[in-house]
Amino acid sequence: MKPSPLIVMLIVVTTCGAASLGYSQSFYPDDIGNRWILESTDKIDVRTVTIKGPEILNGDELKIIEDETNGNVSQLFIRTGPDGVMLFRSVVSLPLLGAITFDYSPPQVFLPARIDLGSEWTVESEATIPLAGKIAVTNRAEVVAIEDVTVPAGTFRNCLKIVQDITIKLTIAELGQTSIMWLAPEVGLVKSTNTDAVVFELIQLDIAQNEPETAVQPNGKLATTWASIKRR
Repeated sequence: MKPSPLIVMLIVVTTCGAASLGYSQSFYPDDIGNRWILESTDKIDVRTVTIKGPEILNGDELKIIEDETNGNVSQLFIRTGPDGVMLFRSVVSLPLLGAITFDYSPPQVFLPARIDLGSEWTVESEATIPLAGKIAVTNRAEVVAIEDVTVPAGTFRNCLKIVQDITIKLTIAELGQTSIMWLAPEVGLVKSTNTDAVVFELIQLDIAQNEPETAVQPNGKLATTWASIKRR
């Protein structure tokens, strides 16, 4: 099953221990050219997230998160600053409705600069769609756990588990949706679920990164904390 385009648009793709604050840049490596490839556990869907740019938008130099699943593409226009990862524009394609652009003026905090267990934030967007009228989307995100995650690409320590509750208001209806993502320090998105209960897991990672660390397993053997990293 394909993930909801609205979830793709709003998903927050973001070193900290359980008792210390982390920083959005650590959980969201945003160097241009970085790429994450995830596959659904049923092997049907493939999702690719790529950092592109730079692009000038209303005088601002921004980077673009391009998120593609089975040919369906969404884009987030961002810039990282003192307040975190700031969102300037999002573009999403919806079935039957085509591409919809949401502009944020002033820019909204897409991912707060300091983030830890219990952190909460909200992204709100609104647009008018031909034939369908106004659509308003509110995404409330919360870090509900810090945990280790094992996926085909490797084992990742101290990942932020972020639950997103999304409300979609149309002229004639209101919908509620929930999705979950796991973000690893110095790596980014390693696992996610969508509102159709499809689970995506990282299978390949291509980012500007330091050498992988190692961790000692209970049996005393060394295991890399991530795999498939290509250093440029």
